[in-house]
Amino acid sequence: MSSFAFNQSSTPARSEKGDFKAELSRNRTSEELVPESNGKAPVETGEEQEENSGEEVSKTQQWLILSAAVIQSFLTIGYTQAFGVFQAHYGSDAAVKDHMLLPSEGTDTAAIAAVGALGGGGIMMMFGFVYQPWVASIGQHVKLLLPHLLITQGVITGLGSGLLQSTLNLIVPEYFSKHGALAQGVIFAGGGLGGFFYAPVLRLLLQKLGSREALGILASIQFILGSVVSAITQRPRKFKKRSYRIVSCKAFENPIFTLLMLVNLLHPLTIGIPMIFSPGFSGFLGFDVTQAAMLLALASAVGIPARILLGFLADKIGHQNALLFGTATNALITWILWILATQTNAKTLWITFIVLFGIVNGCFTILIAPITIAVFEHEFYFSYSGALNTIKGLGYLVGPIVAGAILGNEKEEMISATDFLRLILYTGVLQTMCTCSLILVRILYGKKRGWEWIR
Repeated sequence: MSSFAFNQSSTPARSEKGDFKAELSRNRTSEELVPESNGKAPVETGEEQEENSGEEVSKTQQWLILSAAVIQSFLTIGYTQAFGVFQAHYGSDAAVKDHMLLPSEGTDTAAIAAVGALGGGGIMMMFGFVYQPWVASIGQHVKLLLPHLLITQGVITGLGSGLLQSTLNLIVPEYFSKHGALAQGVIFAGGGLGGFFYAPVLRLLLQKLGSREALGILASIQFILGSVVSAITQRPRKFKKRSYRIVSCKAFENPIFTLLMLVNLLHPLTIGIPMIFSPGFSGFLGFDVTQAAMLLALASAVGIPARILLGFLADKIGHQNALLFGTATNALITWILWILATQTNAKTLWITFIVLFGIVNGCFTILIAPITIAVFEHEFYFSYSGALNTIKGLGYLVGPIVAGAILGNEKEEMISATDFLRLILYTGVLQTMCTCSLILVRILYGKKRGWEWIR
């Protein structure tokens, strides 16, 4: 069975001027992988390889790419986290009055959720195995209005969002080898800030101006800030050795890779569910639409400082440890707090769930890139990230649609506790499976590299 190269740490030395020096990979043994000279997928070899050093990067480059990534996170993740406002709006009579949907389309919960799923960028991530290994080198009125939304607010928005996320988020971690998780935490805190901004603002715009005007203002914000991102972003960091090859099916012979693929599917399938359907569940408990939007904003708000703190702590206690803790916590609060809130109609339990979910919901997005670098090294980072992001994109795309189908085609005010309970059980089961997969990754990684607490 083939195995991949593991780095004990992705921490580089610092120069006297304070710049981060390139990470130096260990000399590899006969069990570790290098690219074939004929350009095919990586294979095993017994030859000792030279150190894979990367170019030095300046503080200015770090600040520029970090700023670009924070703005990108504000735009893309913030919008995705606030899509629950649109989910609730399109399921209400207001969307019919705005001529955004036909009366028969407002009950199609799965199709409305698909608008958000497509707009979240998963459609581009699904093709990550093809183009991401190369990243290092480089309205009319229609009879059916819901398909029009799927194409515009869904597919077209998703293409732009996906290109921003799946390229920039891939490049940034290699600029911060020593404090990779902290940098990721700052970036995705920008997503929390975006969600905190978009949720109440979109609700206000939809109420005061209507659907079309709200979407027009949203598009203007995206265009302006997206232009700033394009202007200040940095190219991928150069390393002496880099594989541009697509990962082959032989990669599945490594159980750690297979488990990470499973994690990259299971987590995206469920992580958006509490945010997307939060306004609907809040309405079920008796909150009005404004209060529901504020609760959605609350989940994003607590995530702003939490993600920075989580990144800081993850660099201290180990990225795998932190991800396992966050995923397990997410599963526990789903099984306990969300189910109890459904059975008892207790608003306090739901608010507590929202706060705790907001704290831990960024674990995966913050830590998966540093973990990928540590496991597969810089040489193969883009190739294996492409494969992992492909399955991740599938999860982001399919997750909300499946969740909407589980919830059923009912008007928001007609959804019952039983409908929500089915959705919660589905979420809890998949989160538990994800937690178990991470435990197995931790065990297998420990057997390969030795048992240490900080991993």
